[in-house]
Amino acid sequence: MASFATLFDYQVARPKKGKNYPRTQGVVLKMTRSSMSVWELESGEVTIFRCPLGQVSKVAPLQWVELEVKARRENTKGRFGEGHVLRAWIDIPSLGLEAVPLQQLEVWDISPEIEYYPPEMRGDLQKVVEENRHAYEFDELIWAVYEIEGRYEDLVNRAAELLHPNPLEAEKLLVRAIEIEPRCLDAHAHLGHISFDDCPKKALVHYRIGLEIGEAALGPDFRGLVPADCMHNRGFLRAWNGYALALQKLGYLEDAKAAFEKVLNYNPLDGFGARRSLRDIAAGKSIDEVS
Repeated sequence: MASFATLFDYQVARPKKGKNYPRTQGVVLKMTRSSMSVWELESGEVTIFRCPLGQVSKVAPLQWVELEVKARRENTKGRFGEGHVLRAWIDIPSLGLEAVPLQQLEVWDISPEIEYYPPEMRGDLQKVVEENRHAYEFDELIWAVYEIEGRYEDLVNRAAELLHPNPLEAEKLLVRAIEIEPRCLDAHAHLGHISFDDCPKKALVHYRIGLEIGEAALGPDFRGLVPADCMHNRGFLRAWNGYALALQKLGYLEDAKAAFEKVLNYNPLDGFGARRSLRDIAAGKSIDEVS
């Protein structure tokens, strides 16, 4: 099993033997099946690189990449290039994204309703109530992104409707949503969902990008709640829960356990199956046994 660190900083392809192609580093802004738009660090310009299909499929929007550049050209339509992706990694702080705004809500108190929850939940819920923690809600910008070019369409919700009947079209809409608003956590989470069954490592990257953007907004000293009954929080929670499930699927059980516990710390009422997943891990059950 690969080390935990290499899940988020990994080699995509080896340099071509006998060649001395120039290299460039940059951030992936969007991609198609065989190309990706990259903001290049050295020039500050965006170049559309055509790369082998198997390499493009291993990277995600907002990842940093290092490319070996075989050719470049420029015309009135933009900058273009051909190359190979050598390495991909996540470094959200270096992107300089503005923190997603947060709204502080009232102190979370469900004391009158605790008796209606399952017995195994009541002790945890009572403990949270006694901690007098405020609830918070993310700004709506991370929930829905609208395309306004002769039409008005909620890209993320439209993509969610297409996840199963047409995942390729859903992926295009989600990548477009991230291009418009890179902090759209729900788009990152849904991209993770698309990759989850066939490529959990790729899904893990999408989830990690989304949750890191959310964590940057909360800050290291955050002690509040991010409840799922506030709908603009759900993308962040989906990213965390998907991240935990992908870790579980890949066999990183201790890391998965910590991630599920994080989900419950933010959202004590659950609703994502985090408590059940923790029981499965404790019982030694694989995710395939319970799915």
